[in-house]
Amino acid sequence: MYDHILIDDANRMLFCDVPKTGSSFFKMLWLNYTRGIYEYNRVHDRGVLRKYNLRYLDTYNRTEVQIRLKSYFKFMVVRHPLVRILSAYRDKLENANPFYPAVLGRTIERQYGHVPAGKSKGRNVTFKQMVHYIIDHGPYDHHWTPISLLCNACEIEYDYVARLETSYLDYRYIFSKLKNVHGDNTGLPQSFRAYKGATDFDMVRKYYKTVPINYTNLLIEKYYMDFRLFGYTWNITSLSYGNRVNAYGKEY
Repeated sequence: MYDHILIDDANRMLFCDVPKTGSSFFKMLWLNYTRGIYEYNRVHDRGVLRKYNLRYLDTYNRTEVQIRLKSYFKFMVVRHPLVRILSAYRDKLENANPFYPAVLGRTIERQYGHVPAGKSKGRNVTFKQMVHYIIDHGPYDHHWTPISLLCNACEIEYDYVARLETSYLDYRYIFSKLKNVHGDNTGLPQSFRAYKGATDFDMVRKYYKTVPINYTNLLIEKYYMDFRLFGYTWNITSLSYGNRVNAYGKEY
């Protein structure tokens, strides 16, 4: 139930670890800033995080859970739901991730691409087909499960909701709340400024033009709570979406 809630007891902070919201980059920064550790490739390894005294909330007993939920600074990082789905598609299926084509790609190709089972490699799934799959089967993979579900957003009263789209300003605010840091890390804000999500506005337009409007509307229904809770918008006609920002966290 709390397997995406990461705890830093030293800083009395609680962070909802959401895939495809820049979580790898964020945890890398967190380890660097609070522990002076550079772990670029294993930030999703629970054993590695545990070594540096970062644990997920599901590893605590009930009393320990309640203490942390009541007294820690709680935050999450969110992203536009439909852009997050596209990011997951590009990373897991389009770019031939070793795991997803074999496990999920073949299923999608057979069901929506009409590729015979013996010929399906799972490496030619279109974005439209993946959207169709999510509509029919539900967004159950944690890379595209609604953030409101992953973060128990209706149960946990978060102190701050950061956005990937405004990460430069949001990350600076969150890191300013830390009680224990390693060194001065004066160059770290430049890392915030340099980071931008890989799925930009033109990319969103390009991919969603391949998806029928009725599919997109059904997808929006699946992620209704994320739209509602986090204030995102979607304009089907122009294929624009809310909270367009530049690298400095300013809307434009």
